[in-house]
Amino acid sequence: MYILKNSMSQPIDTNVKTLLAISDIEGCKGSKILCSGKNYVKMKEYLSDENNNIVFLGDYFDQGSGMIESIINIGDLKESYQERVHIILGNRDINKFRLFYEAVTDLAKPDKKKIWSDWGNEIAKNNKSNPNYIFDNDSNTNIWEEEKDMIKKTKLLNKKTYGAAALLQNITTELNTKDKIINGIKIINEPPATDMDALYILCSMYVHEKTLNKYITKTDFIQNNNDGIIKIFQKYSRIIFYYGRLISMINIGERNVLMSHGGSYNRSIFNIDEQFYKNITFINNSNQKVENNNASEPVDIKKTDEPIKYFEKMEEVRKIFGKSISDANNNNNKVEDMQIKLNEINSIYIDFIDKIFDENTLITNTITPKSIDFVEFINGPNSISYFIINAMGLNKGGNEKEFFSPIASCGTINCGGLEKNKPDLIDFFIDNKIHYVLNGHVPHCTNVPIIYNRKGEKPRDENKVGFVVFVSCDTSNGRDGIPDEYEELDQLPLAYIQEKKVGIASINENGNLNSTNTKGFGYKLDDGKTEYFTDIEEPYKELIQTWDYENTPTLQDRGKFSILEFKYGENDYTLEPGVKGEKIPYKETFKGETEFTINYPKLVVTQKGTIQTAGKKSRRRKGKSGKVTKRRHKKRCKNMHCNRCG
Repeated sequence: MYILKNSMSQPIDTNVKTLLAISDIEGCKGSKILCSGKNYVKMKEYLSDENNNIVFLGDYFDQGSGMIESIINIGDLKESYQERVHIILGNRDINKFRLFYEAVTDLAKPDKKKIWSDWGNEIAKNNKSNPNYIFDNDSNTNIWEEEKDMIKKTKLLNKKTYGAAALLQNITTELNTKDKIINGIKIINEPPATDMDALYILCSMYVHEKTLNKYITKTDFIQNNNDGIIKIFQKYSRIIFYYGRLISMINIGERNVLMSHGGSYNRSIFNIDEQFYKNITFINNSNQKVENNNASEPVDIKKTDEPIKYFEKMEEVRKIFGKSISDANNNNNKVEDMQIKLNEINSIYIDFIDKIFDENTLITNTITPKSIDFVEFINGPNSISYFIINAMGLNKGGNEKEFFSPIASCGTINCGGLEKNKPDLIDFFIDNKIHYVLNGHVPHCTNVPIIYNRKGEKPRDENKVGFVVFVSCDTSNGRDGIPDEYEELDQLPLAYIQEKKVGIASINENGNLNSTNTKGFGYKLDDGKTEYFTDIEEPYKELIQTWDYENTPTLQDRGKFSILEFKYGENDYTLEPGVKGEKIPYKETFKGETEFTINYPKLVVTQKGTIQTAGKKSRRRKGKSGKVTKRRHKKRCKNMHCNRCG
């Protein structure tokens, strides 16, 4: 239940340091608000006040046909307001480094038992073979059948291992839009862009042109736009990758704000140091051990007489992040310097980009890929950082109970509930003066960021436990529910953080924060079909509020629950199990300026404490005495990278 403590709408103070958070744009599959250049002009107005900051929390690619425009504008903001625009990288960004190698290389077929379970033939214990298993002999799902066709292979890998089936198509759709102008540059789309052009452009972000042309032939579209839209996209995408980080922290007055894509919801993340990375090694394709003079205790990666194949390498590294690691100082809960610790966590990514990009001292300089053969680099002895950062963008597998990575460790609200509270982690944050934790990655099916606090266990001043305020910003699914006629930034709910206040607001025409026009859209279900609320029906309007830091909503640790329970002033309730076969009607009433009711499909009782709907088992939590709590949200995230996170 979302329990409020003295909540009320409050005016927004524009004269103090403020951080605005935006996450999981993903090319704007639904609403185009965050992929429209005119709305980035409003962000520049907002940033013209030196008190104001913006953080982009990752996932800029994959789902919509606005990638080119949004990435150019985000990079432009970073170039223009260097210290006040913060770039965090997500799994959908990191995995783009895989595109080129996997497209142009004859990938060795791996042992299906030695790859990540989400890519293997068993998603979970006792499950049947995964029909999407990419290494089976079924020609419909087997990349080896399409090995010599670069585009078919890339599309299949995008679909099965990136969570981005339409990646190339979305790029070509944007490039072929009639009279499309981005950043003052018109796209020349006669002849039109093809999937090969989309692949070329994406790979050109980090692969030197000489290497790129060695493997992929330039088309007329590339030739016509090479000094236009392609050049500007390369410039700003490289800024995002070069200056982006896995995890970062900003001071807002006396409050410290931790920012990462996954929320860094695992204690082991903060036991990572540079030595931990240096201890990771494997046998490379030349069947020679990668020598690392700094690695005194190499991580136990399986040694074989045969060279480890590409996907097997990825899995061997991924498994390392599925095991807890202890702190060298006997799990000391206090970090001497949190900023130094975050630099150590980021060090592997910095090591990687230093290998592929030329060094620059000023952000205004042109960032260019190094003149190396990217394929030879991945096959060579110095590519361990490539495998580490890509493995960190995956998630737990097999029987693993956890996965620690600032990119993908998630313990926050999603469409269907919340992971169990981790008081030891909360106490760790409190001990190290982390007051806010910002994350994306996990969509929660509303277009309004969710703000709540969670408590630790350690008694503190006046024998009270402390708390940390979490701000979940992945509204990518909720933005799908914004009607097309809404296209202004002052209608889009965004989270903002100040020293003493935190809340939801939009950026108006003058670049000021205001919540007057902000819309609280979301999903509804009607006879089992997903539909959107109308402009009158805003079930999440009440989430658009401002709170004092000390009086933020407290989220009780209740296990799994429905996102529809996020509303104010109502008590939880239960449904009696009833008799097997009995149909229980279910409806929910939203109250605000307008009161309306949603009727859900009838719930069929199958056994005590279990309910089914539409022939599928409904994910519900048993309450006391076998009762079933309020209906969980049926809609699952379409933007998921894996079976747990988006």
